[in-house]
Amino acid sequence: MQSFFQDLFDNGRVTVRSHEPPSEEDFSAAVTEVLQFERQYRLELPAIPPSVSVDAVRWSTSMFYRASQLLVFRDIDATQIDQDLSTACPIADTPSAHYSVDLTFRFIPDLLKQARHVSGDDPLLRWLTKWANAWPLSSVGIPDMESLNIDAIAEDQCLLKLYGDRIIEQNDLSRLSDDRVNNAVRAALGAYPDLAPEIAAAIKA
Repeated sequence: MQSFFQDLFDNGRVTVRSHEPPSEEDFSAAVTEVLQFERQYRLELPAIPPSVSVDAVRWSTSMFYRASQLLVFRDIDATQIDQDLSTACPIADTPSAHYSVDLTFRFIPDLLKQARHVSGDDPLLRWLTKWANAWPLSSVGIPDMESLNIDAIAEDQCLLKLYGDRIIEQNDLSRLSDDRVNNAVRAALGAYPDLAPEIAAAIKA
């Protein structure tokens, strides 16, 4: 499981070799890998990111890995999928929670795309879509998101800048209905609106 996250962070490509839950030792090693990655990752972010929540990292690490297993091993039924993925994040809707969960959940758009390619009525899709709505920092670029609450993101300078940068990168016009986001995107573009003409036109309108 540790190598799974090493590969995820290094090149975004992973291999799932078993449908069995990892041992506690393997899981702890994977969480340690995510936390080690975070120490370097935070140095590259705009402004100072929130503190990392180990509990949120443990939850998102477990959920992302299990969802990846369920995508590969197709013989697991819907009841088992619901049982495996129904545990809620133990941390409230805070900047720290969004930052910590995003360490792994920023790869949710790729996982969701693959799940949709496999089957349009895959029961796994319901959970991936639910997470995409609950964690908007991680789901930029996914179409048809509804009822996004970005309050926890908007109250943190680093997360709001990161959110704006991702919106520009993904050309996600659907995220521009919030003035706080528009201001962040406008600041990110600065004197170079030509870098994202559609985004620039949308925030000027």
